[in-house]
Order: sequence, then C-alpha cells, then structure tokens
Amino acid sequence: MIVSRPKKIIVVDDEDVMLKIITTLLKAAGHEVIPENDSLTAVKLIAQEKPDCLITDLVMPGLDGLQMIGELKGVAQLQNMKIIMVTTRTDDLWKKMALEKGVDGFINKPLDTKMFAAEVNDIISEGD
Repeated sequence: MIVSRPKKIIVVDDEDVMLKIITTLLKAAGHEVIPENDSLTAVKLIAQEKPDCLITDLVMPGLDGLQMIGELKGVAQLQNMKIIMVTTRTDDLWKKMALEKGVDGFINKPLDTKMFAAEVNDIISEGD
C-alpha cells in the first residue's frame, strides 16, 4: 500500500528487531522513517525533526512511552503530530492512560505485517 502523501514518521522502540520490522514496513508504504531505539535521545530528535507521526513502544528503559509523550505534549510545534502506541499491553488501564496523554491510536504486538502500514495510514489520516 503506497500512500498519496508520504509522512515523516519517527519510530521509537528499544527492541532492535521490532524497530527494523516497523521501519521496513513503513518505508515500503512510501513514508520517510527515522528509527530510534533510545527514548531519551528520541525526545530531542522529535523536537528537532518535527515529524508528522510518532510511533512508540510503551515499555522501554529510560522514559517509557507515556513519559516520553508527556515530555513532548507541551511543544507547540508538535501539536499536530499523530501518536501511535505499539504495545503488548492491551488492558483498558494502559489504554486509558495513553488516551489521557494524547495517543491517537493503538496497534497491538505481535504486529500483523500485512495490515500494519494500512492501520498506521488510517490513524494518520483521521482528521485530515
């Protein structure tokens, strides 16, 4: 699935294999993808690059996904950035906390590699 307007997406996941899979799938869909495996470095990178979308894991060393989003939410230039949480945590408590932080969508691990890029595109397109 190729998108009509490629998006700049930063992917943050501490698992190198997952980072590579997500990056490969999104590049194949036509997006510009910047992978990062360290959440602390990612905060600076996101502020610098001002991506259209952040895709982040929930459980990571340093800052977890929710803490990282909290750090970014006050940055005015990032107010329109879509945030997608990719996680193995599926219970309602985590989802509620993520929605309160401003997450736009959830994709559960393990990923459906055939549907992943389409799910991301759907979330990114909401509100356009």
